[in-house]
Amino acid sequence: MQVITIANTKGGVGKSTLALHLAAAIQRQGLSASVIDADLGQRSAAWFLERRYARLNGKAGEPISVMTLARKPDGTLVQRFTELVKAERDKGRRVIIDTPAGGGRCLNAALDLSTLVVTPINESLMDLNAIADDEGRPGALGQKMEAARERREAGQRPKLEWRVVVNRVSPLISRNAGKVGDRLRLLAEARDFEIAGHLVERMLYRELFEEGLTLFDLFRPGLDDVPESARKARDEMQTLLTGLGLPAVL
Repeated sequence: MQVITIANTKGGVGKSTLALHLAAAIQRQGLSASVIDADLGQRSAAWFLERRYARLNGKAGEPISVMTLARKPDGTLVQRFTELVKAERDKGRRVIIDTPAGGGRCLNAALDLSTLVVTPINESLMDLNAIADDEGRPGALGQKMEAARERREAGQRPKLEWRVVVNRVSPLISRNAGKVGDRLRLLAEARDFEIAGHLVERMLYRELFEEGLTLFDLFRPGLDDVPESARKARDEMQTLLTGLGLPAVL
């Protein structure tokens, strides 16, 4: 069963928002999904779920299952994380892992368990350094991915697929956007990943997250007057889902 890790060693790139939207997209297709929040400090996904149940009075529409890891002094965090991922996967659920900035102690285990890694980056040359620097030397995330792929090859396991999403894209054409795009395409070839799509910067995502809602909640039956920005965001998300090999939400 599919295990998707949302990973970037840099913070502030929208990992939790993306993880929850992927889970919602999967579940609106009648499939089951679990989000595992491996960020023990921020707990963004868990916070979202609390807000969601409060906002919808306990009726969350398509259920978004979120599980968190508790801090314990016994040093078994990675083992408990691994067992949790395997247990959800073995139930036939699609598992989406939301990792913290810096990767955290569970990142290597997450990469070893995953069938797909999705990396959101901001439209910034600085963000690309997590993958590789100007000289082509792998950054913090690039090193983790390289090591994970080597472990797979040594164990004769299928190749770990990697997709990069450009997040918070400016709606205006700029020289910076062109530079980011050019360098990202070079990195995609050098580091062996695909560019899955982009999401334009919209205040809508922040407003929805604070309410415990996903973009798809705006398109439930009976809801009219959906803002144009939401319709454009939905089209971008649909394209992104296709780029990730996931079912699009109608």
